[in-house]
Amino acid sequence: MNNSTDSTKERKTLTSMKIKTTTLFKTSWAMLFILTLFTWQCKKDTFKGETVGICPNVISTDPGNGNVNVLISKKITATFNKKMDSSTINNASFRVKQGSTPIVGNVTYSGNTATFTPVAYFDYNTIYTATITTNSKDLDGNALPENYIWSFTTGFTSNANQPVVISTDPYNAENNVAINRKISAAFNKEMDPATIIAPRTKFSNCCRCFAIQCII
Repeated sequence: MNNSTDSTKERKTLTSMKIKTTTLFKTSWAMLFILTLFTWQCKKDTFKGETVGICPNVISTDPGNGNVNVLISKKITATFNKKMDSSTINNASFRVKQGSTPIVGNVTYSGNTATFTPVAYFDYNTIYTATITTNSKDLDGNALPENYIWSFTTGFTSNANQPVVISTDPYNAENNVAINRKISAAFNKEMDPATIIAPRTKFSNCCRCFAIQCII
């Protein structure tokens, strides 16, 4: 009788151990599967060979994808979902093009936002494409899983708040202008003197004349 009871207890104990082992095995595989799903999207850093934490991604841009009537003086921004390694946010990782032509500009990074400031104003009524490349990495060395690309179109005419030239001296196509004439342009509003320099300001041909001083 005792032997039968002991045998039954042993079978129950073994069954219980098998159930616990199976449950633990399944739980471990489930956790591994979830971890894999969590990290597989991050592009592996070619130097470290590992991924850590949440993948970096662009969560918003200004202007947004498909925006129209964008100011020609607009600074282009991209905001990330986490802090990025500022050394990786540069002209190699933040690019703006008009067709296949790169737009010259300066890239800065503050908080979670990267900003592209064009050296010269954009053209009117023109489509531009901006790209945040996989060269952008977070503080753990994780790169964007893929390039983030968006486009926008500038407006047809100047915005009411934008400065415009309202008069010039000499006027357009004026003849018999003195060779020592100073060239001037008047704006509709007060301007930042630091911006009235090349390449934003151009005087074609005048500087071929030795005695001419090009001013605005």
